This record gives sequence, structure tokens and C-alpha cells, in this order.
Amino acid sequence: MSNPNDGYAKRKEMSVQGLACTFTLPNVDAYYLVNDEPVLYKSKVVASGVMYRILGENKDIVVFVDTIPYIEHNAMSYDEVVRVEFENLDYKDLEILAYKTCIYEEEDGNYIKRTYLVDYPDISSGVLRIEILSKSNEFDSLVRAIVKEIQVKTIEEW
Repeated sequence: MSNPNDGYAKRKEMSVQGLACTFTLPNVDAYYLVNDEPVLYKSKVVASGVMYRILGENKDIVVFVDTIPYIEHNAMSYDEVVRVEFENLDYKDLEILAYKTCIYEEEDGNYIKRTYLVDYPDISSGVLRIEILSKSNEFDSLVRAIVKEIQVKTIEEW
């Protein structure tokens, strides 16, 4: 007899060679297990990042995590990357786990998409980008869980 929880919250680390660094990011199962909600993860490496689809009883969340490199060996600051990425867009400043973060939000029918640019100190050559598409309002807490779990290797460590 199969276990009804097979496939739920399996922890699988994925190492990805992003444009600014190599990072390892496990599924964010700890976030949902704390909330006592079993979810099914579908994850894959896409381009220079990792994409998750988190499915549950009332959940359908798509998460994309990658990095944006600074241009010409750190010639751009975090603020300059934000200005380029969010040019002419109305974005907000926020702090996620004491890291400077900028957010842009847009609506697409029933879904809300938020893009977070995080000035993550372990990425010396770029910015951490997290995009989330969801109907529910769990964006900031999910980003905190991702930022807390991420492990980074810099270009020098490759």
C-alpha cells in the first residue's frame, strides 16, 4: 500500500550556476511544514535559475530564483541594478532578513506577480532575483524562507 504523503515536501537541493554566482537552494518545504500544510513540489533548473511550482489544497504558486550579474566586474551598485531592472516602474523598498530589497508588483488576472531584487551580501558579483506568481498573499514570508535557505558560491569559488 502506498503512503498518501509520498511526493509531499521531499527535500531536494538543486545547485544552479547562475549568472552572478552558483547557488544551492533546497525546496522550501520547511516553510510549509511549519504551517502544517502538505504541498507537492515540482522543481527544475531553468536557464540560469531554479523554478518551483508549489501545489496544495489551496495553493498554486510559481517561484523563480536566479541572479542578475553586475556589469564589468562590479561596476554597477545594487541601486543601479534596481534602476535598470525596474526602469520607469513604481517599486517599493523593503528589508528582508536585514537585506536591502526592492519589490515590483503587477497583476495578471487572478494572479499577482512580485519581483524581488535582494542585495544578498554573499553574492559579491550580483543581485538575487526572486519572482513569485500566486493568488495568495504569502510573498514576503516565502521570500524570507528562500533567502534563509540559499547557499552561495561566488565566481571565485567555482
